[in-house]
Amino acid sequence: MKMNVKPATIARIGALLVALANQCLVMFGQDILPFTENMAYQVVSLVAVVVIAAINAWYNNDISKVALLCGGVFDALSDGKITEEEIEKMLAEAEDPEKVEEAKKGNFIVNFINGIIESLKAKIKKE
Repeated sequence: MKMNVKPATIARIGALLVALANQCLVMFGQDILPFTENMAYQVVSLVAVVVIAAINAWYNNDISKVALLCGGVFDALSDGKITEEEIEKMLAEAEDPEKVEEAKKGNFIVNFINGIIESLKAKIKKE
């Protein structure tokens, strides 16, 4: 039977073994790893900043007007206030050359999403 050990598991176990070996050597007065307390602090601080930056970059942070509108459309789709068919119909209409030329006069994405929002408002009024 072949064991499928993930590389991350091997790395964690290796780091644990190095830390344990270092701690045992320090207990007996041997300082094998040449790190000062200040260097350790800087490394921990750097790792914390990198992890926090990665987490913030990973999550969807809607900041621009277009991103906020897209998030609203996504929420409306998730809540069932608008259907996939309605979005597909709007996309098909957006491929119409006349409408594309008209949209080029303004911001195409904002106009497209405003059309979706108007459709949502009309659907909500029907309910």
